[in-house]
Amino acid sequence: MSVALARGAGAELVADRFPYSRIVGSELVLPSHADAGGPVRTGAALVLHPLVAPAAAAGWTDDYGDVCLAIRYAVPGAWRRFDDGGPPPASLAALVGPQRALILTRLEHPRTAGELATLLQGVPSIASHHVRALERAGLVTRVREGRSVSVRRTARGTDLVALYSERP
Repeated sequence: MSVALARGAGAELVADRFPYSRIVGSELVLPSHADAGGPVRTGAALVLHPLVAPAAAAGWTDDYGDVCLAIRYAVPGAWRRFDDGGPPPASLAALVGPQRALILTRLEHPRTAGELATLLQGVPSIASHHVRALERAGLVTRVREGRSVSVRRTARGTDLVALYSERP
């Protein structure tokens, strides 16, 4: 958030997080907390309050006039630092990371980088980044087939998936 503000994109970022806000010209406009209502504009000294809380806890503090003094925003994923929801120590995701574990477990048959990108809900370059790391570890290979490149799990990759899929 502070980086976006420093680079001049703070209004757009805040407007994205607060659907009831809008941008007028180059100013962020929020509804006022005052009884009279009306728009609130950000002041020159805006204070940012990152929250380890759900997004619903986000908001702003105004001077009950027309100046926004502070913005409270939820830090995406910050709650995970205090949650036991991480992968268990003996999991494939804990070993290679969740995206790479997903790639490895889904390579029952060869797939293209585009298919892996769809699987990861990202762009092909993200899939290629993870595939290169898995390839350096000897867990997958890439094979050019005409204009496309197929990714295949190696015997080592298959053994690793099997090792972490077994239930005690």
